[in-house]
Amino acid sequence: MPRRSSSAVVADLREYVARLAEQSEDDDDLFMDPLSDNPDGIPTGDDIAAELEEFLREQGLG
Repeated sequence: MPRRSSSAVVADLREYVARLAEQSEDDDDLFMDPLSDNPDGIPTGDDIAAELEEFLREQGLG
């Protein structure tokens, strides 16, 4: 697979973050899982890392 430019990766990451922000606006309970270790609804670093890893896999970068 050809290596993608860093500006293309940054653009994809910005799009991904915008999608997450839109989802959180559409669904106030996005992170409000009563069975989770974090019932306050604030994503942890591990939550964010997992989302980023999934995104990078989808983009063929991970």
